[in-house]
Amino acid sequence: MEAIFWVFIVELLGLTLFKVVSTMDSMVGFKNERYLKFGWCSVRLDDVRNWIPARLSWLSITIVA
Repeated sequence: MEAIFWVFIVELLGLTLFKVVSTMDSMVGFKNERYLKFGWCSVRLDDVRNWIPARLSWLSITIVA
């Protein structure tokens, strides 16, 4: 759902940024002390990026139910 949202909002650039942040979050995250600051940034970007689509999903599920 999040990928579709970002494709509609900012097209191909949005999908590219979605994949970059998602990959950074899954590969680096909070894995170890060496990448703590970089991993913190990727985790927070992933949280911010998914905030709006998550609320829209919740709203659409509520309306359909």
